[in-house]
Amino acid sequence: MVVSFAIATSITHLSEKYSPILMRCIPATLMLSHDIRRDRCLLFICKENNVIVRIEGSRVKRIFTDEASLLGVYRKIRLALEKKIRKKVIHPGIKVYYTNIASFLSKTFTSIIFPDTKGKDIPELSSVENALYVLSLDRKTLTDFLADIDIEKIPLVFPKSIYNLSPDKIIAIVNICLDRITGRLSPY
Repeated sequence: MVVSFAIATSITHLSEKYSPILMRCIPATLMLSHDIRRDRCLLFICKENNVIVRIEGSRVKRIFTDEASLLGVYRKIRLALEKKIRKKVIHPGIKVYYTNIASFLSKTFTSIIFPDTKGKDIPELSSVENALYVLSLDRKTLTDFLADIDIEKIPLVFPKSIYNLSPDKIIAIVNICLDRITGRLSPY
């Protein structure tokens, strides 16, 4: 099972208020103890500006878990999402795509997984290949994002206590569950 993570953002989410949460999504997705997960990608998607920032675990360099180290990288990501810089590569392993989001995702992924109160459980997803797990800081942004995407959508059920957590925490939990599944263990 190959899973990449995406954070669907809006212009309002790019404020300083949400920066710590969005910044923590980077190590939650890419870090494995003291090394980088080479099999993961993280996408920051701003539908309003048609911008995707893709962090590829297999290519990224100099990513650390502490927020002080991530601040410079996150600042570049935020500027790219706001369309304030036009570079295609903003950091080694971090690319910016100014494109139609629906067509980019349909060419890259076979299915979209999203959190919901009803749907499939994590072990049922073992046959899904090349999936994108999409999260957002609020339900409205996620719903609007999913409405425009023409890829198979798979709701992933979590207990309500997990369902209401911030994206960085959900990513960490999903990564742990996926690691346990690939190790032939129970995900919980």
